[in-house]
Formats: sequence, C-alpha cells, structure tokens
Amino acid sequence: MTVKNKRIQLLHERALFLAQNHKRDIYVDNPEFLVYHWSGKAATFSPATGEMAASVTERINIGDHNCRVDNGMPFPKVQEMPSKENGFSFDAGNFAGDYAFFLDNCPPIIHPHERIAGEFNWQLDEARYFQYPDENRQLGMLARKMGAGGISFTHTCPDLSIGLELGWGGILEKIKHYKAIYQANGQDERAAYLTASEKICESIIGYVDRYSQTAARLAEEETNPELKENYLIVADTCKKITYGKPGSFIEAVQWINFYQIAERIIGHGNGYGRLDQLLIGFYNTDLAKGILTHEYARDLIAELYLKYAGNYFSFGGRNRELKDATNEVSRIGLEAYDMLGGYNQLGAMWHSDIDPDFWNYACDVVGRHGCGAPTLVNYDVMRASEIRSGYSEEDSWNISYSGCQWYCSVGKEYNDQDVNSFVLIQPMQRAMQLAVECNTNDWDRFLPLYF
Repeated sequence: MTVKNKRIQLLHERALFLAQNHKRDIYVDNPEFLVYHWSGKAATFSPATGEMAASVTERINIGDHNCRVDNGMPFPKVQEMPSKENGFSFDAGNFAGDYAFFLDNCPPIIHPHERIAGEFNWQLDEARYFQYPDENRQLGMLARKMGAGGISFTHTCPDLSIGLELGWGGILEKIKHYKAIYQANGQDERAAYLTASEKICESIIGYVDRYSQTAARLAEEETNPELKENYLIVADTCKKITYGKPGSFIEAVQWINFYQIAERIIGHGNGYGRLDQLLIGFYNTDLAKGILTHEYARDLIAELYLKYAGNYFSFGGRNRELKDATNEVSRIGLEAYDMLGGYNQLGAMWHSDIDPDFWNYACDVVGRHGCGAPTLVNYDVMRASEIRSGYSEEDSWNISYSGCQWYCSVGKEYNDQDVNSFVLIQPMQRAMQLAVECNTNDWDRFLPLYF
C-alpha cells in the first residue's frame, strides 16, 4: 500500500472528519424510497438543509455519500430565486434561471492543503423541488407493478472528453454558434434550450473565476510558504480553465472536479467515464515535459477521490481497436484509491487480453481493503449487451462502468436501465395468474410463463 505524504494525509483526515461528524450525510424521506425512486412525494434524496428538507424525526440517515458539505453558513436566500418570484415550470429556461441563481450564490471555499479545489455546500433540490412531470411518475409506477425495484430518471454517462477538449469557453462558443443557426431557421424551441444552456455555462465560468480570484487573494494574505504555494497553484490552475481548455494534467483533474460540482449541485449525479482514457494524454505530455511525476499524478487523483467518494470512474477495458486499453493512469487511479481506502465507486473492467499485472493489483486492492472497490466487471459482457441492445460497434467499444449496478456507452446513452432490484414476486404472481387462465398444471409448462 502506498504511504500518504503529509499534504494528502491532512486532506484525508478532513474527509474523515466530515463523515464522522455528520458534515456530509445523505438522507431519504422514507424506507420505501430505498427501493422505489418514485414513491411518495420524493423524487430524489432528502436534502439535509434548506426549505425542502424533511424533519429530523422523519428522515433516514444513510450515511456519508457524494453530497454537499456542511460549511455552517446560512442557506441562500432562495425566496429571491427566479422561480419563486416568477413561477415554477418544467421548461429549460425556468430551470436555468434557478440553477444560475443558486450557483452564483455558492461561495468558493479553498482549504489550505489542497491543490484540487472545489466543493458544493448546498443542492438545488433543497430549494427547487426535484420533480418530473406526472407522466414520468406514472410510467415509474407501471414499471413497479411489472416488478422493477426502482428506476433513476437521470443516470447517464456524459462524455467529459468534449469538455476537456473545448473548455468552458469552447462549450459556450459552440452553444452560441448553434443557437444562432436555430434562431435563423425559426427553430424557437431548440434556440430556447440553448439560451438556457448559455446561461448555465456562463454561470459555471463565473463560478470557476471566483475560485481563481479567491485563491489569489488567499495566497497574497498567506505567510506560510508551503500554504502560499498551494493557493498560487489553485489560482493559476483555475484561471487557465475558467474559459480556456485544460492544458496540463492538474488542469484536467481540476476541470473534472468542477464538472462534478456543476452537475451534482443539481441534486443527483451520473457516471463520469473512463478516467484513464481521459487523462492519459495529459499525463504523457506532462511527463515528457518533466512537470509531472507518477507520484504527483497519484496525489492529484487522490484529491479528486476525497472530494466526493462516489466518483463513478472506470479503468481498463478495451480501446477502439478492441485491444487492451490499460495504461499507466489505470494503475495510478487504483494506487490513489489503495492509498485512501474506504467507500468509492470505481470499476476495473476485465477482458481476456487485459494486462495481468493491472488485474492482479485490482483484485489485491479489493481483497485487502474489503470495501468492494474497485468493482470488478466484465468489459466484454457489457459491450456484448450493448450490441445486443442495438448499439453500433463504433459506440459500444466505449462502454464504462458507471456506478452501483449500471453501465453506459459514454456520451451516447440516456440510461434508464438502472433497475436497482427486481421484485420477483410480481412476475411470479403474473405467471401464476396466466397459468390459471391457460389451465397450466405442469411445471415444465409453467416455467416458460414465468421467464
């Protein structure tokens, strides 16, 4: 097991403090929600604070998770949120106004020992009810009757390589480009969606910029040379990726962390793809320049893990040519977890041609830590299932374990296959009813009815 240096040790101790002192808990409103995501009035986890929070006597604490960090500050004045003043609706513009307001009211918090900054302290669903139209709920209840034990309407796996290639500024310019085309062609609905996207993107850019400015101010005020250096690194990294695309390994890791914040502040989360494939180019370039080492890259990924343990990254698998995609960042990603241990949603994707040293190490990490991380999954089986479901060879190679019990074709799939459990009683009851109707009294005839 890799030994933590002093800086990582201090950050690890802070993460443990948050978990052990109920500063990073997640709740549900009722036991049924643990199985059915559409039960009762709740459509998401129960916020810990804010106006939508369940009472302390009603909510159920399910422990430390990838959720907001309690900073002891007062909740934002959500009565000024656009939907509070102008009314709630399901359209993209209504959501974007609330999201931008919420993010604009989230303070940049930078801790002295970190070089990957950023955390969120409140979730939008603490002020804006995380709800879908009634038809979604009706479909969910129908699925429940059919035997599904829960479906998430929001799980997917976005392609972060797009953001790493374009940066927030590039994404913003792309939004503006296509919005102008839609406006010129009279496609008002699409143009309105991109207007909402533009507002959100500008809010994220402002959020990252506030981190850069805050870090620069803290560096100017700091007298300890070691801590001053950390603040200066954060200020420089955030400044470069406020609008521009990441140009180094640390900038790429920082960009990914800000993306996670920007998404998870909504009140839910997704898978984030194949971290080794996303970072290997940055790693090799910086290594050749002499500005990065194996150990420093490991520490930066460890910081990313410490932000929110449910990171939903995967390693290994095959590349576009279906050859082994394992690389040095695959190993580094596991070493970072090995150094920390504990809860995390990481996956190692096995296939018959995988680097045996990497796979043996992954198995060793699972055995020693006893926390089920990394989750060991079969890449070839997942890819085959995607092809069987209708995905093309071009898209199915980029499959990624994406958290809990599900997986996605990265950037290509709105994932509603996230059935948390099968309630086998319902299909059995339907099979028995059908057997009665068909006058079936033979086991060999009954079994096909059940399957």
